[in-house]
Amino acid sequence: MSGKTPVNNGDGEVRVDEEGTSTKRKTSRVRSPNFPGISFQEALRMAERLYEKNGILGMSYKDLCGELELPPKSSRTKIHVAALKHYHLLTTEAGADGATDLVLTTDVETICEEPEDSEERRATLKRLALSPPIFQKVLASYEDEKLPKGERLPSDKLLRSRLVRQFRFNKGSVTEMMTSLRESLAFYEGIDGAARSSDNQTAVEKPEPTVEDAPMSTRVAEADMQSFIKVNGHNVEPLTLSSGREVSLVSDVDIKMFSESDLAKMEVWFRALMTIARTYQECLAEINPSSFPSEGAPEATDAPRAEKTLDTEQAAG
Repeated sequence: MSGKTPVNNGDGEVRVDEEGTSTKRKTSRVRSPNFPGISFQEALRMAERLYEKNGILGMSYKDLCGELELPPKSSRTKIHVAALKHYHLLTTEAGADGATDLVLTTDVETICEEPEDSEERRATLKRLALSPPIFQKVLASYEDEKLPKGERLPSDKLLRSRLVRQFRFNKGSVTEMMTSLRESLAFYEGIDGAARSSDNQTAVEKPEPTVEDAPMSTRVAEADMQSFIKVNGHNVEPLTLSSGREVSLVSDVDIKMFSESDLAKMEVWFRALMTIARTYQECLAEINPSSFPSEGAPEATDAPRAEKTLDTEQAAG
């Protein structure tokens, strides 16, 4: 054997043959478990896009890539398609011509056709978001461990260690697995959160008042309000609403924009104005009845007005 010393350059085990020539023996690379290379949210967006264009009809791999505008030969495209299968959004079936077709599952149909607040749709999303077996195994491994309240996974450092040491992920794919798992878990937890928020909003939120809901005294058309001002004749002070906005009785009043408290305030305001108007009309009628003739009654003369004027001048003198 030659006196040459074997050198290890870090790529594998290096040995020296009988002639003194160094040869590298390749070491086997750790293969990570099967896992979806993208999050459930991203896979769902792709499935919804496919459903919108093709429904759940079968399609070839080439057609699928065309619909998603992905290069068919790209390794990244294959990762995306595999992820759709991992989340049970896509499956394969034998086509009529004997070729294998890619078909969206009926779960995609449920998600796309059911209303957003549908319980069936919510349940389907929850069932699929964490459906990959590797997700379930990793989450199950933390069920009996002490984690911060409400958390199902530890810090990135601890999670990475477990994925590499216990689940045998290689360092080239562990980060991708962590991202897919965390984002899919966040989506899963957000489904219940969105449902609770929607229920609370429905229970607490009151419908905006409309003209039909408003008290009768506030159902005043713009033309009616303008004619009311002409009859009243007073310069009415603007009404300050709870929003801080000032409105007059003319053209900038929009009942639909008011809250219940504003409508109540306006009702009191209108009642007060009506009282002023009636009082004012009664005063005018007393001073000059001819301005407000009664139906069927003879018109009054200006004599009472003249007497009132004369009495006023004498009092002033």
